Amino acid sequence: LQLTPAFAPDRNELDELRGVIAGLHPRRVAIELRNRLWLKGDRAEDTLSWMSENGAAFVCVDAPREEQIPIMPPIDAVTRDDLAYLRAHGRNAEGYMHGKTVAERFGWKYTDDELEEIASRARSMAEEAGEVHVVFNNNRGMDAPTSARRFRELVGQDPGPPPQEAQLRVV
Repeated sequence: LQLTPAFAPDRNELDELRGVIAGLHPRRVAIELRNRLWLKGDRAEDTLSWMSENGAAFVCVDAPREEQIPIMPPIDAVTRDDLAYLRAHGRNAEGYMHGKTVAERFGWKYTDDELEEIASRARSMAEEAGEVHVVFNNNRGMDAPTSARRFRELVGQDPGPPPQEAQLRVV
């Protein structure tokens, strides 16, 4: 469940999400907060505790790390013992701040070093969670499937067949 950046602690309460979690039961729910104020200062512990107490997996992110960008910081927190979730948005700070399209904002070709860093984060989360899902959202052209396939190779998994360009078009 990806929330809008407007869902912020100065206007909202996490308890507003309880009905959504209950409505999706028995499915496991992962929640991606997109306003970094949820993890600022003392609020971070309260936010992560709420996720754990309410059975939601906290969605960790890989994204631009510049302070002026209002996306979540790279905090790896496991709030369910059966599921951890990491979403890789790319690290295109310039595109995130000034891009007019989704492709401009999230276009990013991960390097092997960056993918190894994500793999290290996922391995650390796997020490606490039964499953770790890593999802790529660097969604310009072939960036996400290319990154995902290379990531799978780096962690010793079968990358599967390469995607065809036609598979990526909306019909």
